[in-house]
Amino acid sequence: LDQIDLRTAGGRGHGQATLNGPTQNRLLHFDFAMKEADLARTIRAVEEFEAARTGIQNESMAESKFIKRASGGKLELDLSAKCNPDHPTNLSGAGNMQLTGAELGEINLFGLLSQVLSFSSLKLDTARTTFQIADGKVYFPDVRVTGKSALIDAKGSYFIETKSLDFTANLKPYEEVHNPLTAIVSLVMNPLTSMFQLQLTGQLSNP
Repeated sequence: LDQIDLRTAGGRGHGQATLNGPTQNRLLHFDFAMKEADLARTIRAVEEFEAARTGIQNESMAESKFIKRASGGKLELDLSAKCNPDHPTNLSGAGNMQLTGAELGEINLFGLLSQVLSFSSLKLDTARTTFQIADGKVYFPDVRVTGKSALIDAKGSYFIETKSLDFTANLKPYEEVHNPLTAIVSLVMNPLTSMFQLQLTGQLSNP
């Protein structure tokens, strides 16, 4: 298939795909790009696909506080991968993605620490990363979440089968503020937050 064009989750996608090999060992190669997809609708579409594929209806992440607190996010994704079409979750490939337009500090990704540090005040609104997929794991080497007054640098893995996390993140409030006076006042008011390294584990739905 030389040209695939589609609309899904409010966004536009395009790509190409090749299927080859004997019936018992077919291999699907594809390149896919998506722009302006709604974050919650994208997650819901993936959940519906998984439910249809496995016959198991799991608790919806799209309906959880995890996503609802950051509504309005737009997803851009580029992915080049291969898999056996009979086992579509066993992907091998790489890509990059970007999430914009949401108050990412409102996503309760860092659990209780989010509430203690009042992440919502950090105004995080853009996330970018590259990723590699292999052996049932998605590795993110360079996650960067930024906003007007803070940034988070992170790296780690997401395990597809168990939907669990293993990340390390460095929180750097006010590093990108261009007004030196504002930066100094902010650091004086929040002396501890400039030193936090976070270890993020557990289930994606309840990190």
